[in-house]
Amino acid sequence: MQCTQSCKAKYQVTIPTTVRNSLGIEEGDLLEVEARNGEIVFRPKALVDKSHLELVQEGIDAYERGEVSKAFDDLNELAAYLNE
Repeated sequence: MQCTQSCKAKYQVTIPTTVRNSLGIEEGDLLEVEARNGEIVFRPKALVDKSHLELVQEGIDAYERGEVSKAFDDLNELAAYLNE
């Protein structure tokens, strides 16, 4: 998927709808930006990696149900606790 966009005031660029939709990008999402080999590369980024969102949500749900009563050092420790 390729298109040409102009660089506007404050160096803003609009991401075309087809690109946004294909990557699931929504207003307010974070994008990682990198200059690589003379190109600008944008990657969708989350404060919590999207591959961990389901596990994080399980933890939040368990906490809200009162099932979690301790802190965990990382997601693997939480996952092991939830799978007991």
